[in-house]
Amino acid sequence: MLRIFGLLLFGLTIVSATRAEANISRSGGVRFLENLSWSEVRDMAKRERKYLFIDCYASWCAPCRTMDNETYPDERVGTFINQYFLSIKIQCDTSKGDGVNVKARYADAHQIVNEYGINAYPTYLFFSPDGELVHKGIGYYAPEEFIGLARSAMKPALQYYTLIKEYRAGELSYNKMAYLAELANQNGDEKLFVSLIRDYIRGYINNMPDSGFYVKHRLDSVLRYVSQLRTDDRIVLWLIQHSRQADSIYRRKGFSERVVDQVIYQDKIMPVIERAKETGEVPDWHQLSKDIVGEFGDMHMDAVLHGKIDWYQYRGDWEQFCNALLDRLDNWKEMKDVKNSDNRELINTYAYGVFLRSKDVNKLERALSWITLVVDVVEDSTKHASNFMDTKANLLYRLGRGEEAISLENKAAMINPFDNRTKVALEAMKEGKPTW
Repeated sequence: MLRIFGLLLFGLTIVSATRAEANISRSGGVRFLENLSWSEVRDMAKRERKYLFIDCYASWCAPCRTMDNETYPDERVGTFINQYFLSIKIQCDTSKGDGVNVKARYADAHQIVNEYGINAYPTYLFFSPDGELVHKGIGYYAPEEFIGLARSAMKPALQYYTLIKEYRAGELSYNKMAYLAELANQNGDEKLFVSLIRDYIRGYINNMPDSGFYVKHRLDSVLRYVSQLRTDDRIVLWLIQHSRQADSIYRRKGFSERVVDQVIYQDKIMPVIERAKETGEVPDWHQLSKDIVGEFGDMHMDAVLHGKIDWYQYRGDWEQFCNALLDRLDNWKEMKDVKNSDNRELINTYAYGVFLRSKDVNKLERALSWITLVVDVVEDSTKHASNFMDTKANLLYRLGRGEEAISLENKAAMINPFDNRTKVALEAMKEGKPTW
């Protein structure tokens, strides 16, 4: 989603009514200024002391059209925006159907895109009455949501770019740091997002007393950014040492182990894989396993097995890839809890992967035993049951158990008659053709 914006200025004391009327589009809802350059709109905003709103859009952008059809015509949106903002639309791409007004703003669009780094559509830019960029939004907003975005643009404590300045000056509180990280994430600024989260973790979370981790909303505030955690962060060490308490807080057995496994994988395993891709050398899985077990315990071997899956998939070594899939299932103690929907989906994905990639009877039998655990506990009438049955039927078929496979695949097709893949597989089985 890319976008460019045409700037609206905030601020106008009184321009002659005739000129203002002549340059305002009254298609309903938000009134967008027309026939004015970016420079002229900024001058108008300063005079009228209004904020400025720019809708940066592209001619091909579907969410942009939805904003035009649903949000901007809304009376509530129009009432609020027109009271406090001057508004302008800037088309950031070019097309054969562009009208005179769009073409007249080509230069302004080019300037805005480059100056403000517009790379997604629609992008909304909000400027103060003095012409300073203060806030930003990206993507579709429903009417009430858009009003909320515009309200935030008028409040320094909530303005995206105002908070960025405070952060870079070292003046932003940790509470606001978390809020700004959310905005950075929404606006696609990954570099800023990562920097904020790491500073938030280092400066706030890592200095929190253990008692603070027993509060679910505080755990939530950190674990929602689990991809930015490191193995030496205190929250991770706390999860290792207090796994039962964390599982109890979330009412999910094995919850803390999975979080820690993910952090170990991204902090310890991924760098090894990336170096191996660069050098061409195979990772020393034996030594890596020894190091992980020595530092974190054998219950966290899953991180290594996850790494093996990624490595062998990258190398196209499918038999080793299938070994790694099955070893990961076998190693994960909680995986046999097939009442857990996440477990069922992972088992299904891995079992189907073995079906597609392996010719080894032993591996196929192991995969079959796993998916059978799932099929045996899922209600026959659900679409998910159809997916699981399809995987089991395909494994049976590849193992030469055709009659069982056709019977089960037929059942799957009846449960979900709209799944064309199941129908195709069933016909291939009946004709004795491969389904892999």
